[in-house]
Amino acid sequence: MDDGGDHLDTTDRARDGWRRSHGAAGAGDASPRREAPELPLRNGPRMLTHLGRYLGWHARTIEVNDQLAQRLACLDRSDWLRVRGLPLGSVELPIPFVLFGPAGAFILQASRGYWIDQDVALMSRAARALGAAIREYPDPVRPCIVILDGSAQERHYFTGAGEGPCWVVSDGRLVPWLRRFHDHGFSQGDIARLRALADPALIREAERTIAPRGKGHSGGSAPEDYYFPG
Repeated sequence: MDDGGDHLDTTDRARDGWRRSHGAAGAGDASPRREAPELPLRNGPRMLTHLGRYLGWHARTIEVNDQLAQRLACLDRSDWLRVRGLPLGSVELPIPFVLFGPAGAFILQASRGYWIDQDVALMSRAARALGAAIREYPDPVRPCIVILDGSAQERHYFTGAGEGPCWVVSDGRLVPWLRRFHDHGFSQGDIARLRALADPALIREAERTIAPRGKGHSGGSAPEDYYFPG
């Protein structure tokens, strides 16, 4: 029954008003949105473009290796030790993943499909460097580029200059590929010992002090004015 008075509108108009009150300013208005003014640059656009793209590839590398870490979570921790970002003295970049397990020792990096000869060379050099560091281990360290959501059959590659080999394997075939090897490998006892010894909580660092050179020396501002007493 209409009493002639004003009514609270609970229809679509009211719901539309609720949506608009929670939207961006000017949402639904007829006037076009204004683009934010471009901020002034302090550095040259060419340098910023180059740096930005480099940082973008770096972020992409972290992203795909994080995704590979999720896929490696299926490996039993009692059988496998996984190490991320391991630096090796003679290799220019840290190795994204090192795996020690019953089938052998492996180094891995992830890709969404794009890789170049430089990746093959880097991974093969890293495998040799790690093999030299654990020289009492009798079998080679196996390098591998893992293609996330890939479908190609696994195979190994060499660069045009003959550096290699490095395997390229799709992530769906990675676990069977790991288990195809029958290297000397690492037992559960080896893995447990390595994991215990690699616990950073065991490391205690004392702050290193410096002292002025010579008795009665007041000390200057140059580095050679000081020495590290042990």
